[in-house]
Amino acid sequence: IITFLGDNPYERLGYVSNLNEKIYKKFHGFNTFQMISIIPESGVDDIEQIVEQMGETTDLQDWHFLKGNHQQVQALYNSFKTDDALNKDLSSDYAFVIDLDRNLRGRDDDDIEEDGVVYGYNTRTAAQLNKRMIDDMRVLLAEYRFAFKKNRNQKIQEDE
Repeated sequence: IITFLGDNPYERLGYVSNLNEKIYKKFHGFNTFQMISIIPESGVDDIEQIVEQMGETTDLQDWHFLKGNHQQVQALYNSFKTDDALNKDLSSDYAFVIDLDRNLRGRDDDDIEEDGVVYGYNTRTAAQLNKRMIDDMRVLLAEYRFAFKKNRNQKIQEDE
């Protein structure tokens, strides 16, 4: 999961807390799971405070905070090719699910969105994370488990 916390990540603490409680704590034990928060270099001091506070109650081993300059942050966001834009401070209210093949994941049959397309999950509200994102994460992890079992069974047959 990738998030963009912007120049002032501490102002997004509520969104980070929603992700932590609803998504990170539920999925961080899976081998293929990582949370990556992107920040411009100007947000490093805020991240240190956030990590210190969250670290008191959360194992942050699978949550990585990566910094870049403004152009790098913008270029990464643009590579997702969503209809949304970053906020002026290089933050986004949305979390994005990226699979192992580096593809943006989402859904194209959502019954709430007007066009049915969801590629980012709104972190402002825990309700969207609870319903949509948890369901989509479960689907993705089930796909990985199925592929692992299929590959393992194929390997066993080859070895016989």
